[in-house]
Amino acid sequence: MRSLPLLLILDTSVLSRDISGARVVAFELAKGWKKLGGNVWIITPYNSLDKHKEQLFSKVIQISPPVFTHYSFSTSFVSFVFMLRALSSLSKVLRKRSELCNSIIFSTSDFISDTAAAFVVKMFSSSATWLAFFYHVTPGPFTRTEKFSRFLKNMFAYVSQQITLILMKRADIILVESGFLSHYLSKYLGFKKTKILVASGGFYPEAHEPISTRNKCFDACFIGRIIDLKGVFDLIQAWKKVVEEFPNAKLAIIGGGGEEEINKLNNLILKADLEKNVYYFGFVSEKEKRKLLKASKLFILPSYEEGIPIVFYEAMYYALPVITYYLPTYNDVKNEIFSVKKGSIKDLAKAIMYFLRNDNLICEFGTKGKKLAEKHSWNEIITYIISCVIDFRRINNFNNKNSQ
Repeated sequence: MRSLPLLLILDTSVLSRDISGARVVAFELAKGWKKLGGNVWIITPYNSLDKHKEQLFSKVIQISPPVFTHYSFSTSFVSFVFMLRALSSLSKVLRKRSELCNSIIFSTSDFISDTAAAFVVKMFSSSATWLAFFYHVTPGPFTRTEKFSRFLKNMFAYVSQQITLILMKRADIILVESGFLSHYLSKYLGFKKTKILVASGGFYPEAHEPISTRNKCFDACFIGRIIDLKGVFDLIQAWKKVVEEFPNAKLAIIGGGGEEEINKLNNLILKADLEKNVYYFGFVSEKEKRKLLKASKLFILPSYEEGIPIVFYEAMYYALPVITYYLPTYNDVKNEIFSVKKGSIKDLAKAIMYFLRNDNLICEFGTKGKKLAEKHSWNEIITYIISCVIDFRRINNFNNKNSQ
């Protein structure tokens, strides 16, 4: 195999230390590229990566402002942070432009701090390849209710995405995780279908050892950030209804959050008199997360906005039925999950109780989900993404030579 070009990962959009699905994809791509003998750089606001991740990169380029310990931020503050990071990352790529002229650029989000730098690399070097990750459609500012955030914050998020989508038209490959997003980009935003690569998230099956469905400590678990959009506060209200029929039903909640959101969660638990039924574990390690999944009967993630979360496949691998609000982005996995009307706490509670009454139903959905999850090995997914990128570069180089 010919020597691989440099892979530069733009990972500048994180505000807190939580590990998002996009960052997981980035690290897995770096791991796969390094295995093939390629060099990987990363531009990141992290002042330190853990030892395991740092070993993936031949160069770590830090930008400012750094990552924060919480994410209860005002709109003006977030805007300021992303603009500073955009300028910082632009400065870094311009200084390294001679080394990046034939590189592969992977932008981990559609935030301006990631896309602006990738766009500039494409402007000064047509031989560079831009692989852009797009995983979420931001709703219009009038479609989100005050329940989730203020109008100004919604407007900022929406307008920012519209600007970055214009920049992403210069990307060579758009990586999405579902057929819904592929259809949305091509039909409504005018992206060429030939530019769109669909590859969902994954995990390492060999790291997961399924255990018996007996002796479960928890009737259900939730894994996600503690914010309104993940539906965690709806779940507490639904669990109150569940406990009326199943007084000993136990729910495990896993995930980090800002002080305000965690206080809201704890207050809801207290107000609903669920201290003996709901257990909040906070942010946990991967090992601890797997233990809690193994110890649960059901997985519940009633998000209001979402791609196809990697944790769906993790839960499915342990034969946990996935209960969620229906979202169009779930169309690719609609037969393997159980969804109810978005925002209906009553229907959510009914679905949970329906499963808790029926062990056969848990087994049925658990079996279907596990079969799907077993097809989502990171090794296969990353190999597919890398092969598509390499094939694109070969074809592009061939066409460029013939046009000269």
